[in-house]
Amino acid sequence: MHICDIHLLHRFGVIWEYTKLKHINTPQEYEKVLRDAFPNSNVDVKDIFCVPDYKRFFRPVIDKKLAHYTKLEETKLQWHFEKTADPNFPCGVRYDSVAPELPFDSLS
Repeated sequence: MHICDIHLLHRFGVIWEYTKLKHINTPQEYEKVLRDAFPNSNVDVKDIFCVPDYKRFFRPVIDKKLAHYTKLEETKLQWHFEKTADPNFPCGVRYDSVAPELPFDSLS
C-alpha cells in the first residue's frame, strides 16, 4: 500500500467517525460536516450530483403487472393475494387487483 493510500484511509476513518451519528440532509450540510471534521485542513469539497437510471437497471426484474400500481389512473387500491403451487408464479403467490364496485368519483 502506498503512503498516500494510508493517508486517504485515515481520512475516510475520520469522516466515518465524525458523521456516523449525524443526520445530514443536504449537500451543504455534508460540506459543513466535512469542514468541521478537519478543522485544521483546507478542505475542498466537490459535489457530484448523479441521478442513476434505476428504471433501466431494474427493467429485467420489474413485474409488468405491478410496475405502475400507484400511478394515477392505474392506481389499484385493493389487492387479492393467494397462495398457489402454479409454476407461473414462482414465488408461490398469485395476485390481482380488485375492481371497486363503484367508480371512485361516485363515492363522494
